Amino acid sequence: MPEEQDISTIAPQKLMGSFSKNRVLFCIFVAVVAHVCVIGGSSTDFIYYNWINPEAGRVREEARRAAREEEEKKKLEAEEREREAADAAARAAASNAVARADSPAPAPAGTNTAAASTNRVSAEIKSVPAEYRDTKIVRETLEVAPKSAVPKKPDDLGISIEETNPM
Repeated sequence: MPEEQDISTIAPQKLMGSFSKNRVLFCIFVAVVAHVCVIGGSSTDFIYYNWINPEAGRVREEARRAAREEEEKKKLEAEEREREAADAAARAAASNAVARADSPAPAPAGTNTAAASTNRVSAEIKSVPAEYRDTKIVRETLEVAPKSAVPKKPDDLGISIEETNPM
């Protein structure tokens, strides 16, 4: 059994000898190989299209540029369609405002409100295109509630708590 030497009597070069020769060099080698593999693996497209086959790189770049231009063209067309739709909506709103301005003024208090509501509905029906006038949604939208269905107060539901909970 060899004797163990006191650590204070061993030279520093002898203590570090096993680490400096074998392990550290091996770790550095593994790190360098790992870095080369990762960087090389992530650069395969660059290496192929710039060093191995530059003609394919030019074709690929032209295709990418053409796709980008096509995408920009589609974006501009979509923006133009949105502008046209907004202009059409503004024209429709303006024509509705003109149609409402041409409709008769609201009836003064004490006059027949049913006739006034009929005039309003007929004016609004004129603003709807002819092919849609007889559809259910237009009838429901322009339908005027009967006087008995309109609550007397804005928060009146037509029933009271006493009617629902008699005690």
